[in-house]
Amino acid sequence: MGEYKDRVNYKPHNLNNYTVTVDGTEKAVGLEGFTVEFDDDHWGVNVVADGTAQHFKNNSRSGTITIQLQATSTTHKFMWDKYKANMESDTAFSVAILNSESEDFNAACPFAYVQKPPAEVGSQEVSVAEWVLSCAYLDCRGGSYAVQSV
Repeated sequence: MGEYKDRVNYKPHNLNNYTVTVDGTEKAVGLEGFTVEFDDDHWGVNVVADGTAQHFKNNSRSGTITIQLQATSTTHKFMWDKYKANMESDTAFSVAILNSESEDFNAACPFAYVQKPPAEVGSQEVSVAEWVLSCAYLDCRGGSYAVQSV
């Protein structure tokens, strides 16, 4: 089992410490995991013909949030409703991710759109639906890191 180390203590890593809220009201049920990622590097390098180089800052804040949910969860149905609203009226929704055991961690996207709905899978086991959300402005800050327990 992994643990989080903050500035003072080791804390058990547990996905149940995360709260994913969609559209300000729907707390994710059946959460299997998530990924938060910026689309572009924040720093780049320009190299010119004579070999000199300079760093430049990319101010893009766009990114992607991927949420994995059990396909039988009520949040999965809620996401299908959000997808339908996206397609019919270009209606964006918000996504926020917090960790109750790491006050420094947060991720938020005030204007999310469904980039890709999940594939629907039929099997004897409960499948995991992966929702890929496009964020024009993504705010993400990590604060704790998982460490391997001995």
